[in-house]
Amino acid sequence: MDNNVPNLEGVNSHKRNCTVLALAHVANIPYLKAFDIAKQAGRKDNKGFRSQKLIAFANKKFGRNCFRKTKRTAITVQKFCKKYPTGRYYVRKKGHAYAIIDGIVYDRIKPKPLERILEAWQFIGNLSNDKITDTK
Repeated sequence: MDNNVPNLEGVNSHKRNCTVLALAHVANIPYLKAFDIAKQAGRKDNKGFRSQKLIAFANKKFGRNCFRKTKRTAITVQKFCKKYPTGRYYVRKKGHAYAIIDGIVYDRIKPKPLERILEAWQFIGNLSNDKITDTK
């Protein structure tokens, strides 16, 4: 089993959840835990959510530098994977978010190599289960 694929139970029962799915992959936490974190951050069920709000919430709740923004922006997926061949990254393009882990894209939709990443954050924190509280 791929260690970079978290427990995705519940992923198909939600819509417009790319931010949640990207968080689950990057932090290597179960999808439902990522869903709870996004809900605490203000995400409404089956509605899109701004990546910047999710990242800011995670940094505030789990540690100031849980996510650190990369210096380079507006880079293609292909160049990003070459420039950052190791590490866990939450990336955003216009209207969508996904994870890049050790140079491999984790998403439901395969991005085009020349697609532009607008923002990227390296995950360097720990969203351990003892720090996550369920909202249910």
